[in-house]
Amino acid sequence: MFASFWFLSACGNGAYDGVACTTEARSSVDISVLDTLGLPLRDYEVIYQINQGAVQKTICSTSSPCAIDFEKTGVFSLTVSKSGFQSVTGEVTVSKDVCHVITQRVTLTLKAF
Repeated sequence: MFASFWFLSACGNGAYDGVACTTEARSSVDISVLDTLGLPLRDYEVIYQINQGAVQKTICSTSSPCAIDFEKTGVFSLTVSKSGFQSVTGEVTVSKDVCHVITQRVTLTLKAF
């Protein structure tokens, strides 16, 4: 009971060791996908696993960076595919500070067939 109370009081006000934490959810990975001319692509699929766990999928419909999961840490294995382009794979490690994940920004280039 005491441990539970301590945890709630430490996190209840959003402060940890004098650091004021926010309540926002930060993306673990922000991915941008370009073609070989450096132009941003949209409507691509990202298949990913965190620490070799369950396979997950996200469809990125805009050309702006696409958020891949939120407030998750670990090794992200990513495969990006789009019709008419060769798929590309990559891996990135996401860590965290006392409040949030440290978002990793990844840019990948897809080659057209």
